Amino acid sequence: MQVPVHLLLYFRQLVSGDTLVQDIPPPSPVVPRLLASALKLGRFATKYSLFHMATPNSFDCLYNWRLRPIVATLHDLGGVLYRFSPRSRVAAPLGKKLFMLTIRSLNRARSQIITPTAWLRQQLVDVADVDADRIHVVPYGIDHSVFRPRNKVEVRKALGLPTDRPIVLHVSTAAINKNVPGALAIFKRIRQVCPTALFIRIGGLTPSQRLLASGLEKNLKVIDYVDPSQIAFFYNSADVYAHPSLEEGASFPLLEALASGVAVVASKVAPIPEVTGGAASLLDPTDLDGFATTVLNILNNEQHRKKSIELGLSRVKNLTWRNAAERTLGVYTHALEMH
Repeated sequence: MQVPVHLLLYFRQLVSGDTLVQDIPPPSPVVPRLLASALKLGRFATKYSLFHMATPNSFDCLYNWRLRPIVATLHDLGGVLYRFSPRSRVAAPLGKKLFMLTIRSLNRARSQIITPTAWLRQQLVDVADVDADRIHVVPYGIDHSVFRPRNKVEVRKALGLPTDRPIVLHVSTAAINKNVPGALAIFKRIRQVCPTALFIRIGGLTPSQRLLASGLEKNLKVIDYVDPSQIAFFYNSADVYAHPSLEEGASFPLLEALASGVAVVASKVAPIPEVTGGAASLLDPTDLDGFATTVLNILNNEQHRKKSIELGLSRVKNLTWRNAAERTLGVYTHALEMH
């Protein structure tokens, strides 16, 4: 696909391996990041016909007055919608005001907005009063050369994991909305029925979460950080991926797990049902007993597990970065035609 480079500034997260992007260099650490970003946009503003802001902020959007069409990708509305925000009581209201300033700045004739889910598109309309016609849904892609099924026994041996124990995986930050305490409580319930189960938690634990993990020492492996090039192997090592988030965006771990051939048990909070597309077992994130029972049923029923894996692979097969790039290019064309 031949794409004019001048259309693709800020096209950071949509294409891997192709030289389609001229990115703005990272700002100097001496200068505040947001101000530096705005200054660099100003320097590039007269050179390009369109800006794609992969992570827009209010300073970037000040350059609307330079009369360049803007395409902005909004990944979630965490600062506005999340009830379980990790921010302080002081920072959260300020963050919400800045975010709404960004949205209002984008809600103009020459701006188009991309969201990864239809649910987020509707939230922008309902909560932020954004014109529906300017919002385009472009689902995230998956690198299927990385996230794909592999031989579980071989992967476990390579990672130094036991080959004779059921493994349940949880990948997330330690933020409040990720419900790490809930995941630990689910793990404890599973261990009561299946004492040999191993729970792998990638993303670390806070001090308070470590206290909640007391008693799981023989069944819990906590890894603070895994190199992105290696994370796929941990999905391949797992029998079940558990994702009991209280609130969520278009979560990459869910898609990565499905593409890696892992059965997924997740929260039924939006937009997870849309993201998983019927390929995951969904429950209320506060139903800890239900989560544990569902995970155990999958561990103990090979036919059920294989069916879940088949549904997951079918769900993500068309989610590629190439498709995402082509749909994004369509948004670029639309933005330039509107100009």
